[in-house]
Amino acid sequence: MKKNILISLFLSLTYSVNAQQWNPNGDNTTSGAVITQNPNNTAANSAFSWYNNTARIRIGGTGNGIENGFLIQGVGEKKLFEVNDGFARVFNPNNREANITLSWLNNIARLRIGGSGIGAENGFEIQSTNEKKLLKLTHSGNLAIYGKIEAKEVKVSLTPTADFVFENNYNLPTLEFIENYIKEKKHLPEIASAKEMEKNGVNIGTFQIQLLQKIEELTLYTIQQEKKIKEQAQKIEDLESLNNKLLELQSRLEKLESEK
Repeated sequence: MKKNILISLFLSLTYSVNAQQWNPNGDNTTSGAVITQNPNNTAANSAFSWYNNTARIRIGGTGNGIENGFLIQGVGEKKLFEVNDGFARVFNPNNREANITLSWLNNIARLRIGGSGIGAENGFEIQSTNEKKLLKLTHSGNLAIYGKIEAKEVKVSLTPTADFVFENNYNLPTLEFIENYIKEKKHLPEIASAKEMEKNGVNIGTFQIQLLQKIEELTLYTIQQEKKIKEQAQKIEDLESLNNKLLELQSRLEKLESEK
């Protein structure tokens, strides 16, 4: 019984000493910190402390840790994982400029894989070292790839198509108009010039529809030309028939003249 009382008294005294060391209003790692040291390696310990009245936790390593948040370190204060005020970051232990960051901007999440810096303003970004952008996906749904794209199949969903060309009320430009337009502008109507494409790029979906429109217009021109060719062929056939009849009449006349 006396042994249990002594143990309880010792624990109470120990708790009292530790409680006196804890200062909830402290802003440094001496008066406002709890530190757990590795008995075999004093350079690898853990600390729970305060900074500007905000809690911070460090597991492993030394020092005060990050300003506001949670930090896991390796030896030599090498950062491995960090959760700070507004972002979380996983460090590459061999290359600090190649890590993963999840942060916020204007209350919208942004995620960066690889590289360094803050990443895309709002969305997802993949970088290589030296902040070289590889891929960027914004919260609006826009995707940017800074390199070539190789795929077995690409599907672009965009409406309307160019079938309006086949409507009865479609105003098909004359070939004379097209000829004069090309002479002046050096490109087809409703198709951007080469300089505009170099400056602004090309919207593949819109461009495909524009090309389809021109193909359908060419189809209508071909049909018109075919009709004209058939009409001309019919006229030639009629002229040949008329010519044969005239030759036949001429032959009869000559025969009648010879019989007189």
